[in-house]
Amino acid sequence: MLVPVSRDFLSNLNSRLYYDRPAHRRSVGLDLDQKYAMQQLDFTLLSTSTPAIAVEMKPKYAVKSPSFPTCKYCMMQAYKKSIDPMNTYPQAYCPLDLFSGDFGRVLKAIEILLDTPDHHHTKLFINGCISSIHQVLLLLRI
Repeated sequence: MLVPVSRDFLSNLNSRLYYDRPAHRRSVGLDLDQKYAMQQLDFTLLSTSTPAIAVEMKPKYAVKSPSFPTCKYCMMQAYKKSIDPMNTYPQAYCPLDLFSGDFGRVLKAIEILLDTPDHHHTKLFINGCISSIHQVLLLLRI
């Protein structure tokens, strides 16, 4: 739902979120000139008797350029590897796999996201609290 917001509200929210952001991103904050914001439910919490497990995925650069045979994310990874041969980002991941419609490719992409959440802007929650894949697997007894 789109809701109106004031500059004071955004400034206060920006201050409250400051230490939740990675240190290298703290120089960038909320746009205080925005007049509206998107209000969403917290889907990491459910009112059930069983634990709620939620996965937040933010696939980056999932756009294929018509000029290149690969997506922007894969181009960025190739560039990073070219300037730093010790780059450890998983090379098998492509965000286009998530939207391919091919079950095998989608599953492979999700497995990589869950195996390396820090590299791919993926977060796991149990009952609203950020968790690790190991905690989720223990809960599921896998």
